[in-house]
Amino acid sequence: MGLDVQLFDSDDNELCMFEIEQHFHDAIFYETKNWGSYQYLRKIKDYYAPDIYWNKEELKEFINDLNSYKIFISKEYLPHLNSLIDRLSDERINSIRIIGD
Repeated sequence: MGLDVQLFDSDDNELCMFEIEQHFHDAIFYETKNWGSYQYLRKIKDYYAPDIYWNKEELKEFINDLNSYKIFISKEYLPHLNSLIDRLSDERINSIRIIGD
């Protein structure tokens, strides 16, 4: 099971919902040990526990973590990471919720 991600606009309307799939999550957290240096990235390591709600500023920090982490992820998963960053970078997004299974 992966992580469910909900994106909300400034009126708290859901823009979309998608999943960070388990194989992609595993590629981030189990193929390397470098994730521990990233404050926001490490908050989603345990895909059973999170119930995270971040505002726009926290989301920007999460995106920064993801961008910085590109050098550590397998080339096979780089398109997944770039796609996630693109989705999260939509200017309409005001907040995000990440829910574990």
